[in-house]
Amino acid sequence: MGHTAFYALPEVYEIAFSYRDIPHECNFLTDVYRTICGAPPGAVLELACGPGDHACEFARRGLRVAALDLSSEMTEYLRSRLGSAQADAEILTADMTDFALSRPVDLAITMIDSLPYLATNSQLVGHFRSVRRSVNPGGLYVVELRHPSDIWFPGADRTTVNQWTMERGDLKVTTEWGAVTEHDPITQIERVLTRITVERGEQRDVIESWGDLRPLLPQELFALVDLAGGWRFAGWWGEFDTKRPLGADARDWRMIVAFQAT
Repeated sequence: MGHTAFYALPEVYEIAFSYRDIPHECNFLTDVYRTICGAPPGAVLELACGPGDHACEFARRGLRVAALDLSSEMTEYLRSRLGSAQADAEILTADMTDFALSRPVDLAITMIDSLPYLATNSQLVGHFRSVRRSVNPGGLYVVELRHPSDIWFPGADRTTVNQWTMERGDLKVTTEWGAVTEHDPITQIERVLTRITVERGEQRDVIESWGDLRPLLPQELFALVDLAGGWRFAGWWGEFDTKRPLGADARDWRMIVAFQAT
């Protein structure tokens, strides 16, 4: 796992990733579910939820939500964000390789390339089995991962941004993801240094945090899902756009994959 110093700062993390259009992403996820399953979802689980941006948006839309993260700081922050909506929410501080919900959901999601924190085959298989137990038959699991070209051809002219700055009020957060990256070709694990610079007025703090990640390519992902059992491939896209199937174009900046519970 890793990047614990970063994930212990939920407000900083939320600001760092506030460039994402969460309502649009939730529209996409709802459209994918409706297209494959024939109706919109009624309950959603956000895994590796961090500050729970998608859970909060789905709760705002009236869906029952569940969320899970290994960081207690993140789950406490999410509870505060949900406010009165947390009464019907299930928020777990738990390992996503082995967990159980009190009530299953229709749609599970793991966003922002978080699945690679599960760096071994056994962790990934355990994860897919736990998710399957938590999703109703016929429901979906949608995963957002790094585009395969960014694994095969790092440094190519693609849309992935490794350094960016976001501001909220008097707080400015600059993120440098992959300031240093070390590779182990046998385990396929990347050791990634992330540097976060937080500025508020004259105060300036730099947080450095290492994380171990295993990038996932499509064929090994499918093999591990098959090994876990209980899922079938339902579709994939290169962007949060249902009209854009996964391809090799530079505009396909992500690999978004949907699996349906059998």
